[in-house]
Amino acid sequence: MKLNTQYLAFGYLAVLSALVWFGYGKYQDKAEEYARLKLVYDRQVAITDNAYHSIRLFNDIS
Repeated sequence: MKLNTQYLAFGYLAVLSALVWFGYGKYQDKAEEYARLKLVYDRQVAITDNAYHSIRLFNDIS
């Protein structure tokens, strides 16, 4: 059975499109996770900075 080059090209295009779609989905998941983790990290940094300044202020008063 002879393969038609048009069908072969269409098959390659379909596989390539599926791979790009899958990769983009994974990228979006990682981007959302990164944004969430950055928000948590920024909050933790703010809490730590506030605690450090509070302790310093308390030590200066004492």
